[in-house]
Amino acid sequence: MRIKTTIIINLFCVIAVVAQQGNHSFNEYNFSYLTIDNGLSDNSVHAIHKDYNSFMWFGTSYGLERFDGYEFKHYSANSDSPNLFIESSYIHDIKEDKYHNLWIASDAGIFRIDLQRENIIFFKNYEGENKEILTSPVQTIFIDEYQNLLIGSNNSFSHVILNSNREVTKVNLLKNEVDVRSIEKHGNDIWVGGNNLLLRYSFSSPNNYVNIPIPSNIDISDQTINCFFSFGDYLWAGTTNGLYGINTLSNYYTHYQHDPKNPQSISSNIVMDIEKNDSGEIIVATRNGINILSRTNQFVVIKKESESKSLNSNIINKIFIDDDYSIWAGTDLGGVNILEPKQISYTRALNNFENGNSLIISAVIEDKQGNILVGIVDGGLAIKRKGENNFSFYKHDSETHNSLGSNNITDIVQDFKGDYWISTIGGGIQKLLNKNLSNPIFEHFTKENSGLVSNDVHDIHIDSLRNSLWICTSSHIQSLDFSTQTINRLRHYSSTREIPDNLNTIFVDSKSRLWVGGNGVYVIDLADFRNGYESVHYKHKLDDPESKIIDKITTIIETKNGDIYLGSRGNGLYMLNRNSVNGKFTFTNFAGRAGLTETSVSSIIEDENQNLWVSTFRGIYIFNTFSNKAIKFDSDDGLPIQQFYQRSGYKTSNNHILLGTTDGLIEFNTQINLSKEKERTVTFTQFISNGREKIPYIDNKNLKTSIIHASEIHLFPPENSFEISFSALDYQSQNKIYYFHRIVELDNKIKVGLVNRNAKY
Repeated sequence: MRIKTTIIINLFCVIAVVAQQGNHSFNEYNFSYLTIDNGLSDNSVHAIHKDYNSFMWFGTSYGLERFDGYEFKHYSANSDSPNLFIESSYIHDIKEDKYHNLWIASDAGIFRIDLQRENIIFFKNYEGENKEILTSPVQTIFIDEYQNLLIGSNNSFSHVILNSNREVTKVNLLKNEVDVRSIEKHGNDIWVGGNNLLLRYSFSSPNNYVNIPIPSNIDISDQTINCFFSFGDYLWAGTTNGLYGINTLSNYYTHYQHDPKNPQSISSNIVMDIEKNDSGEIIVATRNGINILSRTNQFVVIKKESESKSLNSNIINKIFIDDDYSIWAGTDLGGVNILEPKQISYTRALNNFENGNSLIISAVIEDKQGNILVGIVDGGLAIKRKGENNFSFYKHDSETHNSLGSNNITDIVQDFKGDYWISTIGGGIQKLLNKNLSNPIFEHFTKENSGLVSNDVHDIHIDSLRNSLWICTSSHIQSLDFSTQTINRLRHYSSTREIPDNLNTIFVDSKSRLWVGGNGVYVIDLADFRNGYESVHYKHKLDDPESKIIDKITTIIETKNGDIYLGSRGNGLYMLNRNSVNGKFTFTNFAGRAGLTETSVSSIIEDENQNLWVSTFRGIYIFNTFSNKAIKFDSDDGLPIQQFYQRSGYKTSNNHILLGTTDGLIEFNTQINLSKEKERTVTFTQFISNGREKIPYIDNKNLKTSIIHASEIHLFPPENSFEISFSALDYQSQNKIYYFHRIVELDNKIKVGLVNRNAKY
């Protein structure tokens, strides 16, 4: 019986904001770790490789690991599975040939993994000369341009010749009684380094190497050479006596050693591995952290720090730099440390304030003169004058009549004359003249001395067309006329005769429509007073009013091109559809499929690139208004705090974004450093039927090739269930990827989920 099943997999992962790509500061990395705590077999990592399918491979002291961004596949000498059993669990090196075979150096010699069929080939049955070399401990492997092997052990250097089937046909012993640690091609020659060893070989024919002399002025054969790296005219050598940059064209070298008196010297003389980053700086793995050799010939050191997230081990065995410019560091004791360049940069203020107590920022603006005014929950007003570094604080004083009327500020705006209006809970509205900013004197507008109906004012908004200030209290809409300083209620009616309640935000757009958010949103056309102002109430979920789910609108903005966006507590981000008709508005919701996984929106601010900065109670999103897609930044991206306060945000004159949080103020630079654009695809990672993984060389009737490349899957009775796993193999944002999948003819609906990457039947 043959069951023909089609599986359609769609991947959504968007990083589609206007970005600036630039060099990353050396200390601007986010750190994450792969250790035994999240599935790695051992915390001592000696080898790192990324195969042509984009799987990551790690060689440890306790096995070989394949990693898909979520899970590990373990190969070890203790495995009972024939497709996972290897003869030694101590892995020294991993290389890949052009035929997509992995060649592994282990304490039991070399072995090969055919990535197409997933079978493992050992060489115990080879009976040719020097056969013992293939099954003795091997420390390093190099694949030459003829796809043959050069292998180094602790007592020999050998040349292994392979046929087109990748079978061993001959083993040539090139050098006996040498301890080889590294093999590298530099120019047209092969360089070999090890314990008091430096050799150079050239090709005399595809199957033969000839040892050639090394100029005496670059001979460092008295050193133990752990690694090589070829870059331009320089052959970089990592030794137990520091780093050497050898110019093989001019025959001289530069020697870098640790100087305890110079913090910009290399941090350790024991160098284990060498790579380079996207800017051409040399990255050096040492026994005391990672070193980056800058163009000024000084080292920047990345080490384990006790006070911040950093390396979890300073003993670095291996370095790998991926296409996203992340550094993968294989350590002793700390597993794999992943250093990902930070994509956002920020500064903080008013955090960890006064003995570690947090200040909750409820409002913030930058005024026309560049001063910063901040409202603090139960903390009054903080002012930082332009050019100054510190804030001054002003609170309510019951003994002083012209002090701040309440310590709970909800909003701050600046009028056309430059004066400030401050709404509060409990103290009504406060007016502060610009000339009194250095020594604030507050004028109070309360229900006791004005037309204000409540001293609990949730939001205010400047209306330039009407020269007025709109005021939002829980159940009333009022306006303050700047010319007369009087406050009046807005007389409006609703066809549903509902009494407004739980109002919390107010906004006037460029078309003279007044928007009031609370339980849903009320819209009043201020340009239409034919029969009085009509209030149209959109109460239920804005994109699905038939659901009868009451929406909670928290914030409303209008973009430069006239689009209206609304933030909801519980339903994410909405946009007013452009073809909507007054009184019959329709809305589009942006949630999971747009990348907005958190649904409680605190603030929405537009930057100079027309991206929306959408802050939430769990991180911040940058929403591209052209693609309608978002990317999230949270603690994984180095964000120090994830909970942002409602409507506490402002765009500054230098195009930075100020956002209030539950622990101070954060100022973001809107230029985002994103990894280079790439097409994201889904790769099948595992196929299980009736509880057992299917492997092509074992289950050839089911699979002709690895599930990674399979176009057909065959099931036969009693195989009546299966599960397919898949991954985007995106190691930079794997925890933010939504997968969409459907088994055609079996699933009626597309299944959606964050990190939900299994199709089952």
